Amino acid sequence: MANFYTISALTSGQISGLTPNNGEIVYNTTNGQFQLRQQGAWLTITNGIVSQVSTGTGLTGGPITSTGTISLANTAVTPGSYTFSGITVNAQGQITAASNGSVSVTNVASGTGLTGGPITTTGTLSIATTGVTAGSYTLADLTVNAQGQLTSASNGTAVTSVGSGTGLTGGPITSTGSLSITTTGVTAGSYTNANITVNAQGQLTAASNGMGLPGPGVITTTSGGVAHAFSALSDTGNSLALGGGSGNGASNSVAVGLDALPADVGGYNTGIGANALNATSSGTQNTAIGFVAGNDNISGSANVMVGYSSGSAQTSYTNCTFVGAYSDSTVNGLSNSCAISINSKVSTSNTMVLGAIGPAVVVGATGSTPSAVLALVSTSQGFLPPSMTTIEKTMISSPAAGLVVYDNQLNVLYFYNGSVWTPFS
Repeated sequence: MANFYTISALTSGQISGLTPNNGEIVYNTTNGQFQLRQQGAWLTITNGIVSQVSTGTGLTGGPITSTGTISLANTAVTPGSYTFSGITVNAQGQITAASNGSVSVTNVASGTGLTGGPITTTGTLSIATTGVTAGSYTLADLTVNAQGQLTSASNGTAVTSVGSGTGLTGGPITSTGSLSITTTGVTAGSYTNANITVNAQGQLTAASNGMGLPGPGVITTTSGGVAHAFSALSDTGNSLALGGGSGNGASNSVAVGLDALPADVGGYNTGIGANALNATSSGTQNTAIGFVAGNDNISGSANVMVGYSSGSAQTSYTNCTFVGAYSDSTVNGLSNSCAISINSKVSTSNTMVLGAIGPAVVVGATGSTPSAVLALVSTSQGFLPPSMTTIEKTMISSPAAGLVVYDNQLNVLYFYNGSVWTPFS
């Protein structure tokens, strides 16, 4: 079978887009001619005859126009053998420079745990012996160095006896056996509100049922009389009721006393005392301490009533505080008000009343000042009225006759006489 070579057939445009090497041959389908790449240009092959062959990089002998021989170009490297050679190679893969090298490793030393070094030509490194007798060991006691080698080894001693210490039985065991926890005399079973005794080993040595809190029913005294009726709340979360008819199951509420918080649905209320917050239903975050404290409050929230019948006259307050027996409001629906002292009454919102009508309020000393509603007593401090600018003073809306302020621009104490601001003379 004859050998043949297939030549690519390309158009002139395709040929011009090539990046060819010298010596490549293509068939130009545009002009029907064979073309040869030679010295950076395409040459037309006439009648199928090569007219010239040139020699490129790394070759010699060209150009050949009739006959001749193409050879590899010499690179000035001396022919011969090289040891540990250093070489330089050009883009055609030819060695352009070569020289003998030297052996880089001249000495191999033996470090910790090895013997046989230093080796400068040939030799063998071995693991050093550590003085341990080769053989088998039982229950071995071992010593290991930093290289992981055993430096000493000996047979160990077997366990011949296991004793039973405090809280255990079954020992001593010299061959086989079982250790068990000692019984402590406590009867196995369940205990309620248990009273327990624990020894140093954490074992129960005594256990008995305790009293705890009873369920719904009656707690009787030792004489047989009824002390308190106890009604448990329905379990709606974090609530407590102590006392007959107390509590209504609202969450996060505490009711202590006969009929305390019986209608509570708002939750977060605390009623301590018989009938405390008795009517409160939708109100929340109230605290009432004392017999019938907050008794009539239905929807008021965030109030504090402390004292017998305190805050009990109205059905709704908000953010009010009543401290003292019968301390209360004379108007329903007040907010941010405070009445402190027995029988003290407040009638407007955002107001604080200290003391009931009649007795004076004395700040700074004991005793009373019958003709004054407020007495400030001190031998080292003074009374400081509100301080403001002239404009701020004149901007006060509907000043009351007798209102006193200090004008800090004019440095003068003024009072309102009912029609104009007048300086103190």
